[in-house]
Amino acid sequence: MHSFTQALVLIFGVFIGLASNVLAASSDPFYDMSVFPNADDAVALLSTQTQDEAQANKASCTPVSYATPHPYKLVAEPGPHCSYQSWVSVYTTDVAKEAGIRQCQDRCNKEARCRSFNWSLDSITPKVGACELSANFYDASVLQCDNSSTNSYLAVYNATNWTPPEPLIPNGNFETGCLKPWFFMDFTSDNSMQATMVECNRDCAPGGGKRYVNVTGNGQKGDPRDHIDAYIGQQPALTESVKYRLTAHIRGDSGEFRFTYPVHQSVVIRANATAEWKKVTGTFMGRNVGTFLIQMDSPGKANFAVDNVKVEKV
Repeated sequence: MHSFTQALVLIFGVFIGLASNVLAASSDPFYDMSVFPNADDAVALLSTQTQDEAQANKASCTPVSYATPHPYKLVAEPGPHCSYQSWVSVYTTDVAKEAGIRQCQDRCNKEARCRSFNWSLDSITPKVGACELSANFYDASVLQCDNSSTNSYLAVYNATNWTPPEPLIPNGNFETGCLKPWFFMDFTSDNSMQATMVECNRDCAPGGGKRYVNVTGNGQKGDPRDHIDAYIGQQPALTESVKYRLTAHIRGDSGEFRFTYPVHQSVVIRANATAEWKKVTGTFMGRNVGTFLIQMDSPGKANFAVDNVKVEKV
């Protein structure tokens, strides 16, 4: 099966898994979701607010481009019936070769962890090209060529001067006034959570700037079985088997923070919310592919604040 088709199956499976977990959550107020969508398309579809909508009018938003243009080198063009199944994001493009590859390159530039991409044409979907971004450089052992592939064309390109972005967590201090490139997800039963960018004065985090993100919500009409369950997150460009240190400032009226990576079950920091700002820190090993989440749980009403999120190589 071609990897683009597999991606569609994955995203469909994510929705089925989330539906099952939401039903289970209604009976367990602190149920931890067992499926988290890593595919960008799934994140965009499941989020109750877009990245731009999630920033509020309490702070002016100054959009920043996080695209990092790279030169690319063609490293494999193996012919028909070949597939390269190493991807983190999947997109459709123009079917014309030159235009499709250029669109795929532009996609790779916009995703900090993209180290290579492959572009293909599939005889099953002849009207579109398939663009797949990878967090790894080209690996010949991943290339598969046999009659099970319906590809009529495949090309793989490496970024030739890829380096990790600086900082590793862009907009970790929220000073742009925008949520982007963070994403926000609300898993409460009534979708009451909001991620608001706040202009601060005397309540600023120590050592921070003049803005922080405030995540608030009420739950399901105060039902004691309900709870606040919301995430903000990024998919950072880290390096496999490298040790990193995470620091952040947190504050909240009640409940708990969990900082997780590379999947939401892997807890790096667990800390109770406190009325005053406090600094938390933890270490973890990097992966080329992983999702960094700040999860916030609270029974009933919630009021969480986060600032100064930083990840650095140890």
